[in-house]
Amino acid sequence: AHSVHVRRNAIGTVCFVFFLHIVRLALQPMLCEMHPTGQSTVIQFPSVICGSQEHAVFLILSILSLLVVVTPFLAICSTATYQHARGVLQGNYSVTRRFNFLFSKWTADRYYYGVVLLARQLSMSVAAVVTTALGVSVVPQLVLLAVALVAWLCALIRHEPWRLRSANNIDICMTLAFLCLTVCAAALIHPDSDDLTVVQWMLMLTFVTLGSVLVGPLAFDGWQRNTTK
Repeated sequence: AHSVHVRRNAIGTVCFVFFLHIVRLALQPMLCEMHPTGQSTVIQFPSVICGSQEHAVFLILSILSLLVVVTPFLAICSTATYQHARGVLQGNYSVTRRFNFLFSKWTADRYYYGVVLLARQLSMSVAAVVTTALGVSVVPQLVLLAVALVAWLCALIRHEPWRLRSANNIDICMTLAFLCLTVCAAALIHPDSDDLTVVQWMLMLTFVTLGSVLVGPLAFDGWQRNTTK
């Protein structure tokens, strides 16, 4: 039984770490780019014309990957998270041992953040596919990405879900860096008047977030000192 748990956790760890890459790889055939000639090709594979028989094969493989790998893994993790909560209340930790890869990284009261992280990665990848399919320009896509990063950053600061404090600090720094990179990418695009307003809102959102991150903890510490006196 112990060897079964070890193998399950090893496979689960690999799937968990590479979940975002698996989702992106599965969704690549759905991302098409229109050319001035009127033809559209797969962004990742420019030689594949969207709508052709070759593209249909790619789409079938993409759907199979989502149905066979992505969806079952997310469903198993969600079910395990629900059973973990019930098992802890009953003093049964068998689910925790079987799915140690899903719960060992988080604090006891934030055990569900494994599923939250998977859902965030899946939603960001699906949003990229949907916005590309609808012909949305790059700037609104960057806005959605910035909003997702801000939401994740607020959750990290508010909950500190990682078991190690250093992991929380590293994740916060990486999220801030990614957020700044996203805003800089939007600023480097040559936008029209409408997109320029969007970029301005993105910059304001970023500065407000950075100000909250930097000033908020200091203000909270000062408030705590005043209340404890």
